Amino acid sequence: MFSKNILIFISAICLVFCCCTREETNSRPNIIWILAEDLSPDLGCYVNELVSTPHIDWLASEGRQFMNVFTTAPACTPSRTALATGLYQISLDAHHMRYPEQLEWSQYIQPGSMDDNLICAIDITSTSLSMAGIKIPASMQGQVFLGPKKEAGREYVFAAADRLGETFFKSRSIRGKKYHYIRNYNHDLSVNSSATAYRRAMHPIWHVLLILHEKGQLKPVQQALLEPMAEEELYDLEKDPFEIHNLATDPACREVLNELKDRLVEWQAEVLDHGMFPDPPELQEHFRQYGITSEKQHAKRFRELKERVENEIKGAGP
Repeated sequence: MFSKNILIFISAICLVFCCCTREETNSRPNIIWILAEDLSPDLGCYVNELVSTPHIDWLASEGRQFMNVFTTAPACTPSRTALATGLYQISLDAHHMRYPEQLEWSQYIQPGSMDDNLICAIDITSTSLSMAGIKIPASMQGQVFLGPKKEAGREYVFAAADRLGETFFKSRSIRGKKYHYIRNYNHDLSVNSSATAYRRAMHPIWHVLLILHEKGQLKPVQQALLEPMAEEELYDLEKDPFEIHNLATDPACREVLNELKDRLVEWQAEVLDHGMFPDPPELQEHFRQYGITSEKQHAKRFRELKERVENEIKGAGP
C-alpha cells in the first residue's frame, strides 16, 4: 500500500557545497534536490546491471546512499506535495491524485493560456504556500498570483542591484507595463567598465567592445555601453522594448518620471532598503580585498581571452 521507493537522494546531491572556500566552510550549504519520475532504484549504484548511470554512480561514490527512504504516498502528486511543504498530504487536503485536473484547478489554469500580469520572483513563494493551503507569514512581501486566493495584482515590480563582487552599482528600479525607471546612485561607471574580473575573463563581449571602440567601429547604441551610466533612466517599453532611448531628460516625460521616482522612494521606505545605509568599513574592505584576489585569480584567463578575441577580429578583417 505504501511505496517503499528508494529515492535517489544521495547526500552528494542533497548537500552540494558549491564554490566553498576555506572562509566559507562554516556557512550554510547550497542544497539541490534532484527528483526523477518513476525511477525507483534502477541505477548502477543500486546494483542494477542492466542500466548505465555513470554520473549518478559518481555522485553516489562521492556521497552517501540511503537504503530505506519512504514516500508518504504511492503516487507522485501527493508525495511531491508532502516533500515540497514538509507536511503530510492528508493534513493539507491534498491527498488525491489528479483531482491539481477537472475539479479545483481547472478554473485557475486553462491549458495554453497566457497571463501578462506583472509578477515578481518573491510572488512564487507566497503563491506556492497559498496553493498548498499554508498561511503566508506576515513578514513575506510576495503576492499570490494564482489559485483561489489570487490577489489583485501588481501595478509595479521593483528591483535592486548593489555590490556584485568588486563592482558597486547601488541601483534601484521600478517597472510598470509601460515605463521602466532606474535610479543609479553610483553612476561614475559604464556597463562595460563595471564588469567584474570574472566576467572580463570569461565573456568575450567585454574585449570585443573595447577593441571595436579603439577602432572607431562601434555604433552609437553600442558606444553607450562604454559611456558613464546616467543618474536616471526612463524607457517607454511599448515603443522601446530594448530600452535604448533614455527619456529621463525629456521634458515631455517629466511628470511620468517624477511619479515613478516618488513611488520608488515609497517602496524603499516600505521595505526598509538597507542598501541606502553606508556599508561598515569591514564590509567595504572585504569587497576591496575580494577584487584584488579576483583580479589575480583570473589574470591568466583574461590575457588568453583577450588575445583570442584580438586574433579573431583581426582575422575577420575590416
